[in-house]
Amino acid sequence: MAAAAPTLPTPQREFTAAEVARHDREGDCWIMLHGLVIDITGWENSIGGGSPGTGAIHLHAGRDATDEFDALHQREYLLPPFLPARFVLGRVKGA
Repeated sequence: MAAAAPTLPTPQREFTAAEVARHDREGDCWIMLHGLVIDITGWENSIGGGSPGTGAIHLHAGRDATDEFDALHQREYLLPPFLPARFVLGRVKGA
């Protein structure tokens, strides 16, 4: 029997896509993944390589990066220990 898909956290705080979009630069970098709002500030430069401000993740800073994430990772990477809960700020309103 196949393993069940992992259950993602369901934080109570909600953000609009417009609110997330304001966090689109080095030093203030949020992304949306599977309806979650994730603050990757401080480790965004280690994701996808590149020098500060040029890593692949910066192409999706402030936006939904779900398709790109799914192309490279299993959903389990959205759970601890891969993604510590402190980085999950909330969920996308309406997601």
